[in-house]
Amino acid sequence: MSILGFMPDVLSCHRCDEKSGDFFFDIMGGIIECRACHDKREKGRIEHEDPHETHIICILSEGAKIALGYCIYSPLERLFSFSISDEDMRLFSRSAEEYLLNQLGHSFKSLEFYKGVIR
Repeated sequence: MSILGFMPDVLSCHRCDEKSGDFFFDIMGGIIECRACHDKREKGRIEHEDPHETHIICILSEGAKIALGYCIYSPLERLFSFSISDEDMRLFSRSAEEYLLNQLGHSFKSLEFYKGVIR
């Protein structure tokens, strides 16, 4: 996705530049927010509800965020040269898949087949 020009901004919080902790990945916006900024935005959104604003949010642990950033900025030959915990991998893969599918606007038959096989 990065090579195609769809690079999300996942190195730090979009609003305050926080780099550590858990984050919320705004799939449609391609940005991440720390918990404090996310809570402030959500409070403001509820008070000033915009019915046309859509957010698909994935939770990113710090490990999943680091893995996502690594995949975006690493050289292709080192793309999968990392290891993370099972929980971080679950959050990482879910957010990466959601981002890909939402930015492209469709799914893939091979992905659906793969999901059917591993269940």
